[in-house]
Amino acid sequence: IHAQASSLADHGIIVTKRANLQGHRLYQRGVFDIQDEASQLIIHAIPSNCISVIDYCAGAGGKTLQLASTLPHHATIQACDVRKQALTELQKRVKRARLPRVTVHQLEPDREPTNMQSADCVLVDAPCTGSGVLRRHPHNRHNMAGDALHRIQHLQTQLLHRAATRVNPHGLLIYATCSLLPSENEQQVASFLCNHPEFTLEPIEDWWPAGSVTVGHRGFLRTDPFNHGTDGFFAARLRRTR
Repeated sequence: IHAQASSLADHGIIVTKRANLQGHRLYQRGVFDIQDEASQLIIHAIPSNCISVIDYCAGAGGKTLQLASTLPHHATIQACDVRKQALTELQKRVKRARLPRVTVHQLEPDREPTNMQSADCVLVDAPCTGSGVLRRHPHNRHNMAGDALHRIQHLQTQLLHRAATRVNPHGLLIYATCSLLPSENEQQVASFLCNHPEFTLEPIEDWWPAGSVTVGHRGFLRTDPFNHGTDGFFAARLRRTR
């Protein structure tokens, strides 16, 4: 397989020519998984000694697997989503990667699972327009018009509010999207902070590894295809102060 090391993600490998990765024996044994380079950067926002994490919008589990392979062996990881099909795929990937410490919870639209615990870090990789992945999914352009955009932004606001209740005192809330739109990113964070004074923004300069490639913009993590050769990705780290 023709590949090279990522200049952004510490454990990232960039495949430079087409290859049947999912058919490879190492993939089937759970040795590696497939994820965009920009998405792998979110791990820097989560302290390496964190022992309890909720992946609140886990989907099929790309970031869940990354967390489970990076955090301490005694760390607990709860993966959640409203989509049953996505969680079924996540469970298959967890089994293939042999990560039994990941527990899976299906969220209901109007209530939280009774058996889900709060955590020191809650990651909300929120549903979004997908404007940052248009190069691979051009149909996402339909999400950026009128009512569709409004519905997505309303959902993001709801998810942030619900996830905030699961953050332990002095814990972290990480908000991320694969969008380039300020209305889904910086403006969502600003609105959340206005309504939740118990949280404060921790600028990327405080947690991004020294000496690494710069991906910060006005205190946030932000990448785009033109400047970084990756998907468009945004992340903010918020600290619960009380």
